Amino acid sequence: MVTPKGKSRKLSTGEITLSRYIYKNSIDYSRVMVHNGSYFPFGLQNEDTAVTPNGEIYFMPKRFKEDFSIANANDQHWFIHEMAHVW
Repeated sequence: MVTPKGKSRKLSTGEITLSRYIYKNSIDYSRVMVHNGSYFPFGLQNEDTAVTPNGEIYFMPKRFKEDFSIANANDQHWFIHEMAHVW
C-alpha cells in the first residue's frame, strides 16, 4: 500500500516490533500515525526534518518510508528518535 503525499498511515507491524525493543508497551501504538508530508504550512518544514507533535510523526516526502522497520539503519534510528517524542 502506498501512502500518498499529504496523507498518513498507521504503524506497520515491523515498526511496532522495532519500537517495542525500546519503549516496551508504554506507547499506545494503535494511535500513532506517520504522515507523508509537512506539519507546517507554506513550506516551513525543511525536507530533511521530521516533527512529531501530538503523537503523530510528520516526515517530508523525500524522507518518508512505507515501513521504517525495513529501511536502512540511519532511517531506523531516526524513526526510533521520533518515537521518543510520541512516548
